[in-house]
Amino acid sequence: LCRIAVRYLPDPEKVEREARELIETHPLQGLATKSLQDREGRTVAEVGSIDSDLDGNVAFYMARDMGMSIPFLRAIIEKAISTHRPSTATLLDFLYAWPAFDAGGRGTLSAGLDAYLRGDFLVACHLFVPQIERALRNFLKMLDGPLYKPHRNGGLLLRDLNEILRDERIVAAIDSRVLRYLQVLLVDQRG
Repeated sequence: LCRIAVRYLPDPEKVEREARELIETHPLQGLATKSLQDREGRTVAEVGSIDSDLDGNVAFYMARDMGMSIPFLRAIIEKAISTHRPSTATLLDFLYAWPAFDAGGRGTLSAGLDAYLRGDFLVACHLFVPQIERALRNFLKMLDGPLYKPHRNGGLLLRDLNEILRDERIVAAIDSRVLRYLQVLLVDQRG
């Protein structure tokens, strides 16, 4: 599992180099602003020129590369599952090697893994994403980071996943490739 994850983890620095090479070979493409729209045609994000919005272009091209690698990644995961036949319990043990996964989410993760192993990816995704957020929030707590923010009407709100992934403690503690992958996959509208 770790070898698969490392192999398919995008390298933001490589993507940045490729984006810069793109404007050398296709200068007009590097100057264009890209408007990203949802299925109803609403603009959800804009990516400026490479010179003015390098971060946005890196997110955009990382997402494009991730999308192109999906069929290969899916085939490798299917082969690993058919070869090794991991049980939900084995996969849970693997995940729970990271102490940020707490016992309170184990049932939900178990249900998500069961759904994934039977090919119900929509259910699996809906169960996994909140558990990823929960684990990252737990990790931020382990780093003595703030979990709440003030609400404009008084009281406190939980910080959302975007705020957690941009917290200075998380940024310092998580490998930059993993962090950028999580940002592009989960919270960056340009990705």
